[in-house]
Amino acid sequence: MPSPTTLFHAFLRPSILQILRATGYHGTSPAVLDAITDLAARYLSLLCEKTAGHAVHNHGDAGDYSIVEVRLALQDLGAMLPEKSLAEQEWRGEEDLRGVEEFVNWFSGDRMKEIMDFAKGDMESDEMDYLSALKKRHNKTDDGKFQGTILGKPADHENEIEIEGGGGALKTIEDWISQRTGRTKVEDEVVGDMDLA
Repeated sequence: MPSPTTLFHAFLRPSILQILRATGYHGTSPAVLDAITDLAARYLSLLCEKTAGHAVHNHGDAGDYSIVEVRLALQDLGAMLPEKSLAEQEWRGEEDLRGVEEFVNWFSGDRMKEIMDFAKGDMESDEMDYLSALKKRHNKTDDGKFQGTILGKPADHENEIEIEGGGGALKTIEDWISQRTGRTKVEDEVVGDMDLA
């Protein structure tokens, strides 16, 4: 099984290919593509770290973020420039929103529409995304090739491991854990949720 980094790199690679194609590049070497994909992954990782940092500062929890924290992270990374200094904004009594307005205009503009059209490609419907079309193209028989994997639907039942020689009461790992700890799986989930709170 590939490492998570390799898996995520493989998932990001088609997106980078589509962006390059929409930008006008119709060919590249695998080494260049891997380098650009790595840069994009590092940028997204840094954006997530900055967003989590602002969320911890504002709310005390890295998972409790909003558009405000994302905007601050984008400003930290220089995606929303130009902007007047905070002192100048306070002196004038108005907030400089040029960076935010340019960012919103880019997403609602022609370039983003062109990237989205390239990403859709020659799919049958507008509702289908790139990954669904790719899975459909590679799975002609619909035999559940991706079921139970990260790309497909979850399996209908958990793959339970039966314990050999466990006796009458011990049929699964959960039974063994509950016998050893004295708690059931439901009680463990409740305790786990209490630990997170």
